[in-house]
Amino acid sequence: MPRERKSAGDRINLPKTKADDYFDSVEVKPANQSTSKQVNQLASQPASKSINKAESQDASKSTSQQAEKLRKATFKLSQSVLEQLDTFHLQLQMKLGKANAPYKEVIVEEAIFQLLEQMSVDRDSLVVRLQERQRQSRG
Repeated sequence: MPRERKSAGDRINLPKTKADDYFDSVEVKPANQSTSKQVNQLASQPASKSINKAESQDASKSTSQQAEKLRKATFKLSQSVLEQLDTFHLQLQMKLGKANAPYKEVIVEEAIFQLLEQMSVDRDSLVVRLQERQRQSRG
């Protein structure tokens, strides 16, 4: 016996809308028995078990099939650094042609990569330079 579902409007004491009427009339049913069984199995598993299964499936794929994962990052940069980046990017576009010049993101990623490589070679002097730059940006 299905239990009575309250509409969103009833739960927070708002007037009922046409959307509430529509969603109240819709009954969600699984497409077939196996789908229902899979949903129930996943719901009964601990989340970590589901995640581990997904991770092991990802690990089994060959690296050529996996797309490189990107993560968006936002940082505040000084105006002078951005102007230098813009100038360098425009110079590359003029030299290589707009279609062949690397994107700014690629330039920045390469610069970060080189910085991290330098960190493994001469960590102490790089840390000193970074601390000095940070002091300048605060002052």
